[in-house]
Amino acid sequence: MACDGSSHLSCASHCCLKHGCKYGYDCCPVATGEIVQEYDCPYCPKPESVQEIKDTITAAINEGYRLYGAFTEGSGIVDLIYQRLDEAGAINVETWEY
Repeated sequence: MACDGSSHLSCASHCCLKHGCKYGYDCCPVATGEIVQEYDCPYCPKPESVQEIKDTITAAINEGYRLYGAFTEGSGIVDLIYQRLDEAGAINVETWEY
């Protein structure tokens, strides 16, 4: 939807930087990064607690050792860690956002 010049006050509480404007405005101040969204987006994964992320990393390292036997360059362990973090919703490996 094209901008009509008015300020979109409801965007701050309903729109998401990642998912865009809930109302379809091209000039949504949240979607364009002009303002920060006020609430968590219901479609974005919730960040895990620090302990859950540590547990995810530890489990991925242990699985990597079991599968690859060593923590050497190209062994696949680092890729496995990133894959597990991505699956857990702790990090998006395509955009590197967490």
